[in-house]
Amino acid sequence: MGPRGDGRPGPALRLLREPRRLQRDRRARAGPHRDGAGAHRRRAGVVRALPGPRRARLRGARRGWPDPVPGSPRSRRLGADRRGAGAVGFGAVETILVAAEAPWVREQVRTAFVGRDQRVVEVRRGQDVRGAVAEYEPDLVILDMQIANMGGVAASIDLRLEAGEGRLPDTKILLLLDREADRFIARRADVDGELVKPIDAGILRRTAKRLLHEAPAEESPAPTADAPEPVGEPEAADG
Repeated sequence: MGPRGDGRPGPALRLLREPRRLQRDRRARAGPHRDGAGAHRRRAGVVRALPGPRRARLRGARRGWPDPVPGSPRSRRLGADRRGAGAVGFGAVETILVAAEAPWVREQVRTAFVGRDQRVVEVRRGQDVRGAVAEYEPDLVILDMQIANMGGVAASIDLRLEAGEGRLPDTKILLLLDREADRFIARRADVDGELVKPIDAGILRRTAKRLLHEAPAEESPAPTADAPEPVGEPEAADG
């Protein structure tokens, strides 16, 4: 009869009767060994094999990847360097500013621009558009026609006037209309493009790409009519 009185050996006696191989397997499954050096080496190996988010961010910073935080000094510096060089392509961060009061409009714009080289800055009031353009210097401004405090048409006219005076950078403007009959309003607002809501993500991406990458129109000299050659009197024949 065992120590517990039921004929089975107790835990201590059962552990003594186990083979050493099973004891080693039990200790290995229970956790790391008691020596600190071995546990430290195992933890270091796991970190090297599976880099965490922090290690990935540090690795991206060393490689010069753009800072994903909107409005940070580093991202603004990268954007200023790109605009100064005039380069558009891989490694260049395109900033899209969307001004809309309706959350679903801002959500549609966010889902359209999800690339690594794109970032979306959002404002909810029309009177904040001018300050956001001065701070972020966006490549494209998307204005909803219905914005609180100031409509999209008024915000577009305000941006054009400020850019004409040299107080704001000249930027591309896309106006989101409520209906097809409002397209004449977009022409009055002097915008670069217009779309009718609800907007499709693919159409919005193609429109933005066309506006951002189109070549500026070169002024051609006015055609001048060729002046007719003067017709002289026929020379008299020598007599």
